[in-house]
Amino acid sequence: MNRYLSLRRAALTAALLGIVCLVIPVPAAQADPFHASGSYVETSLKNNFAEGTLDGHAAPGGAFVGEFREKVSDGGDLLDGRATLDFGNGDTLTFDYLLFYDSALGRYLGVWAIQRGTGVLKRATGGGDLAATPNGGQAHLVWLDGEISLQ
Repeated sequence: MNRYLSLRRAALTAALLGIVCLVIPVPAAQADPFHASGSYVETSLKNNFAEGTLDGHAAPGGAFVGEFREKVSDGGDLLDGRATLDFGNGDTLTFDYLLFYDSALGRYLGVWAIQRGTGVLKRATGGGDLAATPNGGQAHLVWLDGEISLQ
């Protein structure tokens, strides 16, 4: 059983890294660090789709509120979703993410990649790593680390 879980974890990790390499066309010389942290609350779960709200702080960007929608599969161990962070004044950042549950750490780990932005973030590209604590209907923590380019 441990061998199966290790192979499954390795396959998911390889798939996540492959997605990041294909989706993030950010030249390292033009990218700036991006860090965001906050909390999320799952507000709905219907037919393997969860929705919820976010709030926190990002650098660059400042305070944000947001929402997410994700497909829950593999018994809740795999989350494939899209989130939008709203920084106010018409500045938003929408990104796709893929998370898998790491039972040894007790949290979800994965990657995120920017899909689009508005306002001053209109031409934003980038992505990176994502971690989140499991949600049981209460506010839980989420962290994004990576790079952003505002070409």
